[in-house]
Amino acid sequence: MEAGYPVPADEAARLDALRSYNVLDTPPEPEFDELVRLAAKLCNCPVAAITLIDEKRQWYKARFGLEASWTPRAADGLCSNAILNHEPMQVGDIELDPRFCDSDTFRQLGLRFYAGVPLVNRENLVLGTLCVLDHRPRLLPPEEIDGLKVIARQVLAQLELRRLAAVGEFRERLVSILSHDLWAPLQHVLMAARQGMGLGPGGLDPRYLSQIAISAERLTRMVRDVLDFTQTRLGNGLPVQTRPAHLHQICRRIVQEFSLSYPNREIQLELSGEGTGIWDEDRLGQAVTNLLANALRYGAPDRPIRLTSQTEGQFATVTVFNEGDPIPEQMRARLFAPFPRAAEAGRELASGLGLGLFIVKEIATSFGGTVEVSSTSDRGTTFRLRVPRGLPLETEIVKPMLRH
Repeated sequence: MEAGYPVPADEAARLDALRSYNVLDTPPEPEFDELVRLAAKLCNCPVAAITLIDEKRQWYKARFGLEASWTPRAADGLCSNAILNHEPMQVGDIELDPRFCDSDTFRQLGLRFYAGVPLVNRENLVLGTLCVLDHRPRLLPPEEIDGLKVIARQVLAQLELRRLAAVGEFRERLVSILSHDLWAPLQHVLMAARQGMGLGPGGLDPRYLSQIAISAERLTRMVRDVLDFTQTRLGNGLPVQTRPAHLHQICRRIVQEFSLSYPNREIQLELSGEGTGIWDEDRLGQAVTNLLANALRYGAPDRPIRLTSQTEGQFATVTVFNEGDPIPEQMRARLFAPFPRAAEAGRELASGLGLGLFIVKEIATSFGGTVEVSSTSDRGTTFRLRVPRGLPLETEIVKPMLRH
């Protein structure tokens, strides 16, 4: 219990299983919302939730009577205790239970009663709980516990259906990628090369070289994004190998590469701070590349793109700004999800596959960071990637002292 909450013996396998569903941080879905309302009504409770427990959070896929979308895993300990075995857990009076009576969370909400049924998947791993809570001490009768078990099984069934639908969509999209998205830039490379070869001793025209470079880079991004997406779909996450790296140098290199490929576009680079940190240089470069490619694809072609690289304190921030049409409001909820449907998105995403921004989010998460976007017609579009520098705290404290 070193983490401040109990941890199941199969925690590593449990977390891998949870990630394989790709459900964390997804928007509300009516199928799950209806199940929590049913649980609350069945037990006559003012609060109910489908709680999925990742490494440090209790995230609510659906909630009734709660405002917060997640709480720290160590905040109350109830659901963390409920996933230790496969049987329902009831706490008749939270204030009288020594395990939970000191919880500020329940005191602030005025909650006294808790009942949680584990969400157990086919591999016998507990993903989280279906729980109900009340403001008065009580215990549920056996028939209501049985009813919660039935609803919990329906939650698992919905999660499995959701995963199967994603697999089917992935297969369809993969066929599309192979037949069109990868084929088109490959044909551009071949066409430019053939035209260039017909120029004679003078060599390739710069226009053809630029076309070859752009298409080859696009192919490279597509293949890498598909491979990375496959890793996340298998529940493996993105492999990350950290070592000392320099963010400013990474950004400089990427801007130089894009400037060669897009000679008619203006890309401005602003650097601030030392730029050093402990990261996977390739992964961080991949995230910056996807963000810059997105800006070049959708930014106004006659206006500059601005890439800012900044380190301050224990964090590094990369922002990519472009002018042009704002991102439609209906698209933003699924902007960082894989393969947003054209009807929802209104346009393709950065890589041309609908994976570029999803991969950026996965990379940010693997570093313990975040990626956000703001987009308006008068202020343009800004993507902000913020990641910890991975430096010991003494680094920022000792170095100023050494300057004296």
